[in-house]
Amino acid sequence: MDTFFQLVELTSGNVADDFETMDEATAALRKAVQMYGADVMRTYSLLEFVDGVATLVAMQDELLKLVAHSGMARAV
Repeated sequence: MDTFFQLVELTSGNVADDFETMDEATAALRKAVQMYGADVMRTYSLLEFVDGVATLVAMQDELLKLVAHSGMARAV
């Protein structure tokens, strides 16, 4: 089974980055929020691709919640 995650900028539809794992994606997103702020991340969505089929993981405010939740889980 071929799985990867893709970050897409919603306004342009451009692919911002690809990640092999969800942990890799959330770590990169957490770093981006720290560098650029939460408002910028509201224009992105995270997709999971499994064998070429895309599924929405989270977008906009839900994406920020996902990043915050994963960061809290790592702190424990």
